[in-house]
Amino acid sequence: MNRIVTIIIALLVCISSFGQYAPEKTLSLEECIDRALSSSVSVENARLDTESARNDRMIAFSKYFPQVNLMSFGFMAMNPIIRYGISDIKDAGLRNEIYNLWYNEGQTLNLPKNFTAIEKGAIVGVSAVQPVFAGGQIVAGNALSKVGIEAAELKEVMARRDLLLEVEESYFLVNSLQSKRQTVVSALALIDTVERCVSTAVKAGVATSSDALKVKVRRKEMSSNLESLDDGIALAMQALCRITGIDYDPSLTLSDTLLLSPEPPYDLYVSEEQAVNSRPETQLLNLNVKAQTLQKRMTTGAALPTVAVGGSFAYINLLERNDHNAIAFFVVKVPITAWWENSHRIKKSNIAIQKAQNTLSDTEKLLSLQTLKVWNELLKAWRDLELKNEVIEDVEANYRNVLSKYNAGYATTAELLEAQLMLQKIDSERCDALIAYALKKREYLNYTR
Repeated sequence: MNRIVTIIIALLVCISSFGQYAPEKTLSLEECIDRALSSSVSVENARLDTESARNDRMIAFSKYFPQVNLMSFGFMAMNPIIRYGISDIKDAGLRNEIYNLWYNEGQTLNLPKNFTAIEKGAIVGVSAVQPVFAGGQIVAGNALSKVGIEAAELKEVMARRDLLLEVEESYFLVNSLQSKRQTVVSALALIDTVERCVSTAVKAGVATSSDALKVKVRRKEMSSNLESLDDGIALAMQALCRITGIDYDPSLTLSDTLLLSPEPPYDLYVSEEQAVNSRPETQLLNLNVKAQTLQKRMTTGAALPTVAVGGSFAYINLLERNDHNAIAFFVVKVPITAWWENSHRIKKSNIAIQKAQNTLSDTEKLLSLQTLKVWNELLKAWRDLELKNEVIEDVEANYRNVLSKYNAGYATTAELLEAQLMLQKIDSERCDALIAYALKKREYLNYTR
């Protein structure tokens, strides 16, 4: 009775603990991309650069409005700033006359012998200056800030594009290794079956120990391959987790499988000229030419006269009394001595524009060649995949034929193992061809869309 109770308790414990095992966590390609975009430092920094460029735009826009300044000034001197007495009068006759007057009358009236003023005081004022003409620098500066926003947005697009390709490369690597692992596991299951059959045949005297040794060696090779694949999957999964910002877990697996019937690439073709014009790299270089042109306009504007109008209001307390005043003014500034310097700055700007145009022209040619090269590589990857699909059909038919003969006793163990090895090899090559085609297709889309 006690034994039955113990068994029941053990079964209950097993049942209760069975639900505690967490199922395998699966990751889809879309989830990896979303997590990578939300955790990528490069994408976040590109977004911050765009936000910073928008702030530069607002800074440049503020130059259209008056510049208002508030000023306050107060002081208290150790000695009066203005000190003037009878002894300071240069005319001796006048000095003696005033002195006698002060001596006879001033002392009686308690008048000071010396005059002092401005020992302490305060000035508070506000001024506003409105630029009327600044040589086009304000307009060019605002246009340049707009170019900065467009450039930052393009760099953000490029950062997202490069991250997308990196995620897909890492994801498909794990996918490829997992597919190869399934092939090896299936091959091991077959070898186990063959090993039992050979063992029975050896005991019955219809097979030799050499056949058993061949199966044993083959099994060790497959077990070693399985261990290598497990290590590779773990490393590749850790790399994928690092890119996507997902915490690594040994139970992680991928939900998406390789495309078994991918579409041919012919409908994806885009002319090199159209592809180059749509590339963010080209648009960025065009913006660079535009930016250098605007920079030249700002340099030219610095050599032109500037005109501004303004006004100020001030409260003054200097001579022990309160006073206030208002002033309206206009300013004309002509950079006469800077003309020689600015002429060389303009020449330097022309050189910068020419360099930007040269870089644009050269890069367009390189991007055109790159697009053509990737298209040719995409076609080659498709042809390789088609070839592997054709070969694998023949190899699978050969394997089924050898397996049938082996079961009927007309094929040797070595022939079966060779057919199985050939099938595993071509299956692995087809898996690699699928990955190569998928990645090359993504690369071409990045260059043309």
